[in-house]
Amino acid sequence: MQVNENDKDKVLSWLMKYASGFRNARTRQDVLPYVGFEDRYYRAICSQLKHEGHVASTCSRGTWAIPLCTKDPAEVEAALESYIEMKSKALDMLTGLDRQIKSLEDKKRCITQQAVMTF
Repeated sequence: MQVNENDKDKVLSWLMKYASGFRNARTRQDVLPYVGFEDRYYRAICSQLKHEGHVASTCSRGTWAIPLCTKDPAEVEAALESYIEMKSKALDMLTGLDRQIKSLEDKKRCITQQAVMTF
């Protein structure tokens, strides 16, 4: 999904103002009425901001802007937890894809062997 840079700036500005730091994390339901985007588009924006390192989120806390300068070890730990959770989800997805690929390769091999045997 293509994300407009102005929309991304709007979301980041809102998060920096009202959800700076993990202690002020907000859920999508709390943010969407103020930024005025549909849920799917907002998630695409947040995804890009996460990959750029401006935003973090966890299932339990919500989404927050990572402060530019912090000496709070809890803040760093929360952001680290967020990125570890994101990595874990990606690895789980890849593992699931590996299973599906293996299953389809097995099916393909069975079909190919049956076709060869019938001749």
